[in-house]
Amino acid sequence: EEERLAQARRLLELLEPEEVPVILAGDFNSTPDSPVMELIGETFAVPDKEGDRLTFSSDRPRVEIDFIAWRPAGRFAVAESRVIDEPVASDHRPVFLAVEVR
Repeated sequence: EEERLAQARRLLELLEPEEVPVILAGDFNSTPDSPVMELIGETFAVPDKEGDRLTFSSDRPRVEIDFIAWRPAGRFAVAESRVIDEPVASDHRPVFLAVEVR
């Protein structure tokens, strides 16, 4: 957890000067209530998934560790969000997010 938190701090530090909208997506190896996601949530919008939120493992989903986040928070609005039940393509279930640009 300490290493993931250090990585998140460094990533946010590198992205701080960016003036264009930024989207982060992927396997954060952290649950929604973790210090890592709380830190990211301070400067990024991290929308909830609709319905089934569990993303790992793909064949027996038991935790939510894959996310899509952006900043500035008001730049996008969620049009559709879901986790795709696909147990073969990866060891994680894909997260689908359609957004409207504001």
